[in-house]
Amino acid sequence: MSSFVIYDLETGGLDSKMDRIMQFAGARVDENLNIIGEPSVLYCKMPHFYIPSQKAIDVTGITVEECEKKGLPEYAFAREIHKFFTEENDTVIMGYNNIKFDDEFSRHLFYRNYIPPYNHTFANGNSRWDFINLIRATYALRPEGINWVFDEEGKPSFKLDRLTIANGIEHENAHDAMADVYATIEMMRLVKEKQPRLFEYAFNMRKAKNVEGFFNSLNDSDLPVVSVTGKGVRLLYPLALSKEKGRVFLNLTAKNEEEFQRAKEAIYSFACFNPKTLAENLFKTDVNVGGNVLPYVPLSIARDNSCPFYAKSSTLPPTEEYKAMKEYFYKLMEYLKSVISMPELKDKVNKILLHLNFEPASFVEQELYNGFISESEDMTNLKLRNVLRENEVSVERFIDIFNQCRANNGVSGRGERLFELFSTTHFFDRPELFKSGMFEKIIEPRKAFYLERNKLEKGE
Repeated sequence: MSSFVIYDLETGGLDSKMDRIMQFAGARVDENLNIIGEPSVLYCKMPHFYIPSQKAIDVTGITVEECEKKGLPEYAFAREIHKFFTEENDTVIMGYNNIKFDDEFSRHLFYRNYIPPYNHTFANGNSRWDFINLIRATYALRPEGINWVFDEEGKPSFKLDRLTIANGIEHENAHDAMADVYATIEMMRLVKEKQPRLFEYAFNMRKAKNVEGFFNSLNDSDLPVVSVTGKGVRLLYPLALSKEKGRVFLNLTAKNEEEFQRAKEAIYSFACFNPKTLAENLFKTDVNVGGNVLPYVPLSIARDNSCPFYAKSSTLPPTEEYKAMKEYFYKLMEYLKSVISMPELKDKVNKILLHLNFEPASFVEQELYNGFISESEDMTNLKLRNVLRENEVSVERFIDIFNQCRANNGVSGRGERLFELFSTTHFFDRPELFKSGMFEKIIEPRKAFYLERNKLEKGE
């Protein structure tokens, strides 16, 4: 049977590529959500050039000084987390909003420290899940048995600290990583008790092969596809599957006449604008393009391995709101067909996908997704990880090992990023840097980046 690792991170900012993890907390639970083994709480020392966001410090209360006092060097911190994730096979690694936040920080942490950034979530039967989409789906589809909370505008709030209070779950020290782990476990127990079938359904949907099976089994009577995300319930029409970009849908969601008219405008704009313009504005709203307003691009893209929540239209409760949404969906489909043919639509989508690319990286820390790690880099990573097991690693020792790897494995060009990564992670406070000239090349630009970021944050 699978066990779960529930984990949470407190970070020095929201940028998973450039900000650093300050605190990790994790607990392993069995299939009945009982804690097994010893929970783990770790702190990480910060590089001297790193300046965390003041907003992050205000939220978590964790300071650079506390990390320096309690923390491990980042390479040791990364190694301990990876060990915690992988010490048992068939582990489901998860948290609360981890897919978009914590998992991104974990991947970049491992990348900076020569640890495979993805293997922990698929090797040896492991997988990942995200509890927040189940909470959202429970509210949207099967809300009975749980006390829900709402913001000032009457919209549901899925903030963990508010949900736990509303349901009588103790949650002191919110934004302390361990407190958030325990709160997540308790909320999981509550949903599993009150809505066991939905819990099991979402748990199975965490695997990409099951998402693929869901779409392979669809027929016209199952449409629209129901998707539940941070934007609420959306009604989608499946269009295409791109191995590189993900599964592509038409988003034909409207809850009232105003949203229906806005959706029609978005569809018309989609038919008129060229693929490059649409790609550039895919995640924007109300964009002025040459004097014409593009309300939004009515496409949705998601990867099967990102733990999405999909269901057939029959899953929707028979409320007036959902009945209206389905009626609007079919009206929008008819309107779509009147302004663009299906072959033209699919051709345009394929061209849009060609224009979707990652932004160019300014620093090597930002390059994780800029192409796969090559075989030569993997071999070099392995040797450099072995170097890190030594108590003291001098610059000279590292350069010697790196040069050997470069000669033996053909590391060149893009592979040179390994050297800069090592320098930023392990030699940022070593006096040898000043002699080698690395300070000006590596440290100063990064320090300037964080200073500028924090100035913008303050509105200066």
